[in-house]
Amino acid sequence: MTTQSVLVDEAILVEGAGLSSLLKISIKNGVKLQEIVEVVAKQGGFSPVGAFLFLEDKETPLNLELVIDETYDRTQIHHVHRAKTIEVIVFYEQGDKKRSFSPSNTVGRVLAWAVKAFGIDPEKAPEMKLALHGTETPLDNADHIGRFVPHHHENRLKLDLIRPVVPNGAS
Repeated sequence: MTTQSVLVDEAILVEGAGLSSLLKISIKNGVKLQEIVEVVAKQGGFSPVGAFLFLEDKETPLNLELVIDETYDRTQIHHVHRAKTIEVIVFYEQGDKKRSFSPSNTVGRVLAWAVKAFGIDPEKAPEMKLALHGTETPLDNADHIGRFVPHHHENRLKLDLIRPVVPNGAS
């Protein structure tokens, strides 16, 4: 089936490698989940062969042979990526922590793990953010980490745990 025949029905929000924002696609009932992978791969500039489809913050990919029908939950954000897992390395002060995540995990979920892994003071924890390694621009907690790992790169993401806003008088 071609991409054009896919873009006609109810919308599904999708993240993926090579995308700079959420993609809203429409998928007809009666097609396989593989159609979502093909549309996102085309938009992201990579081959759909060997790509995985995840639901947001889920660790295991969906079965691409599943046929979409009227009972399919289109409200969840999906994620397409060629990696099943991404090794995340978070740097903070003089150390780093590593853990593997699904590409559909949100920056917020990784942030919660990093705050706990580094034993951040609960008073400071709400001020902490993640940024791409070597940068100071905080990532949006709702973004999927797979967005920041292009399909042609290693399945590794380097992030910095930062405290971008410090209220007056706080340390």
